[in-house]
Amino acid sequence: MISEVLKLKSFNADAVLGVSYTSDAMLILKTMGELKYTPKIFIGQDAGWTSPELVRELGKEMVEGIVSRNVFSLDLAKERPMVLAINEKYREISNVDLTDNTSREFMATIILADAINRAGSTNPDAIRKALQNTNTPAEELILPWEGVRFDESGQNILATPIMTQWQDGEMRTVWPFNVKAAEFIYPIPR
Repeated sequence: MISEVLKLKSFNADAVLGVSYTSDAMLILKTMGELKYTPKIFIGQDAGWTSPELVRELGKEMVEGIVSRNVFSLDLAKERPMVLAINEKYREISNVDLTDNTSREFMATIILADAINRAGSTNPDAIRKALQNTNTPAEELILPWEGVRFDESGQNILATPIMTQWQDGEMRTVWPFNVKAAEFIYPIPR
């Protein structure tokens, strides 16, 4: 990792885009810290860059200002109050908050249960047809999506990502602006 970070530092890259799991994200950030290199902006692609483990292991100063594409943040409760209620129940069971992965798993379970109920059967073809006819509005979701409606290939055409940024040890939604919970920090403070 040292050679990669040295190369970025030698180019004086203003922007770094990172795609990695948590362990690699931690290694990258540790190496950047050791080599005293901070780009003006660091954009992660979800996965390791949104993991609460980053803050627990590295401290909030090391992750401050890192931006990532995301699908969930607890601050979405501002727009979707049920986020807090569902997170409370989840925390009672698991002792941790919902994350991007667990929030998607929760919503997938709810959407599938709804499809089975609408199918009135556990027959796979009936469930598939019910899923194809799914049209769940935004207000029934804990994700920032406009809703759930699948196209012919099975993709949710109403799914919309958010951009979050580590600020003071918390992931804050900074985009889209209509659901932002915090102002975008640029450049990364160091």
